[in-house]
Amino acid sequence: MALRLIELYLPTKENIDWLKEKLSEYPIHGLWSERVSGHQNHIQILISSENSGTILDLLENTFSNVEGFRIILLPVEATVPKIEEKKQESENRSEQNKNEDKIIGRGISRQELYTRISTNSKLSGFFVFLIIISSIVASIGILKDNVAVIIGAMVIAPF
Repeated sequence: MALRLIELYLPTKENIDWLKEKLSEYPIHGLWSERVSGHQNHIQILISSENSGTILDLLENTFSNVEGFRIILLPVEATVPKIEEKKQESENRSEQNKNEDKIIGRGISRQELYTRISTNSKLSGFFVFLIIISSIVASIGILKDNVAVIIGAMVIAPF
């Protein structure tokens, strides 16, 4: 089971008890809160990745207008003790095709998807370098009328 840790920073004037009550409606694996300074609360929420989008939407809709509000979403590699899946959930998972889950990206929140896309879509020097090199190799392959060199240029090309 993939887990996410939501770190939420809120000003102390916000009602944390209301938030804890609201989050009790969702399947969370852990909830911790502490005051990190005189005017800031730090709340950590451990959830499964399938529920991260719903809870992130709730937090964003509730606190987006609050000054000093910040959400940090972190992937969790492991926990001790291990969090066991409920029996019914594991039976449902065995019925589903796990490859299909990987293809459609189930368990990734909208915010994680936006971050990955924006990071991977930036033009970098290495990308430009690969384009230039593959263009040169392809040009040589066309001039020499050599299909193998043209295929080599396609292998070098980054897309």
